[in-house]
Amino acid sequence: MDTENVLLVDLDDTLLNTSKIKEDFFNNVAAKTNYPKKQIEEIYKKTKNKNGYKNLLENFLKNIKRETKNDIKENLFYSKVKKERLNKDLILILEKTKGYKILLTEGDRKIQSKKIKKLGLKKIFNKIKILNDKKVKFITSRIKNEKFFINKKEFKKVMIVDDKAEEIRDQISNREWIQILTPVEFIYLSEKK
Repeated sequence: MDTENVLLVDLDDTLLNTSKIKEDFFNNVAAKTNYPKKQIEEIYKKTKNKNGYKNLLENFLKNIKRETKNDIKENLFYSKVKKERLNKDLILILEKTKGYKILLTEGDRKIQSKKIKKLGLKKIFNKIKILNDKKVKFITSRIKNEKFFINKKEFKKVMIVDDKAEEIRDQISNREWIQILTPVEFIYLSEKK
């Protein structure tokens, strides 16, 4: 069994500026439907709150069609997912980083898979894990005897890079062998080496 370090990296708003993608997408949907962007965002929030991540884009577009009588296609969203929206500094560091790297993301499996494929991220990571549940729950469920386990691998040190680092720090009890960083903190530490 391996006893090396593992790096867990988040996708949305860590590696990829998903907030900008959503903003552009909502603007386009608003323009195509002649509905205010705020109303489009409300339909999205209601859809996500009702159904969670499962088939989120598909359900959202069905709700848009029902509310606005406009048929918006999924490719309008995927057209906003572009390599230019990647955190290039973080990508460069990850490409040079040795060790076991896992892209750990939560969301609709179909959406996340398409984003990952379109952005060519598979080649950077040893494993990609798309979760229906919260990352913290997944991470804590893999901790036993002060080690992190995944796919029959055992790791003595864990580094997590996530835009919600503070939130994760609050939920994972203080363990010296787990380091939780924002993308900016990770880049800064990597450049100091």
